[in-house]
Amino acid sequence: PPARHAVMLPLRPLSLLRGRYEPLLERFRAEHGAGPFTVTAVGGGAAGFEALLGVLHRLRALRPDRLVQGRLVSRGGELLPGLAGAARRAAGRALARSGVTVQLCSGWSDALYDGSDLVLWATGAEAHEWQRDPARRGALAVDDAGFVCIDASLRSTSHPEVFAVGDCARWPG
Repeated sequence: PPARHAVMLPLRPLSLLRGRYEPLLERFRAEHGAGPFTVTAVGGGAAGFEALLGVLHRLRALRPDRLVQGRLVSRGGELLPGLAGAARRAAGRALARSGVTVQLCSGWSDALYDGSDLVLWATGAEAHEWQRDPARRGALAVDDAGFVCIDASLRSTSHPEVFAVGDCARWPG
C-alpha cells in the first residue's frame, strides 16, 4: 500500500490549537475510509500524554466504526520525566488500556511520519505571548524566556497571590 503522510498538529502555541484541531475533527468525521487511523504523539511529557489520550477518546467516539490506533514517541528514557514513579506507572497503565504503543529513547523519523495519519507535536514548552510582552504581563516576574517565576509552592515570586503551573511557569534553577 502507498505510504500515508500525516497531518502535523503542533500543540503550541496553545492559543492556536483549537482553530487547528476542529477542522481536523470535521475531516475525520466526514471521511469514508474504513482503514485504521493512527495518531502519534511526539513528546513523553504531560502535554503529549494528555493530548494523545484526549484525541484518541474523541476520535473513537466520533467514529466507533473505525479503528483508531495510538503511538507515543519520546527521545527520553521515561514517560512523564520529573514525576513520581507511581504517577509514571499509572500513566503507562492508562496508555496500555487505550492500546497505545510507547516508544521511549526513540527520535522522530520519516518512517513514523509516513506511518501516521495525525501527529501531535508536543515537545518544547514555550511561554505564552502575553508573558513575553511587558505591556501585557505588567510587573509579573518572568525569566528571560517569558516563563512566570514561581516558588516551591507554585506562587509567583513577584505576586504571591498568583499561582502558575505547567507550560507557563518555571522554578528558579
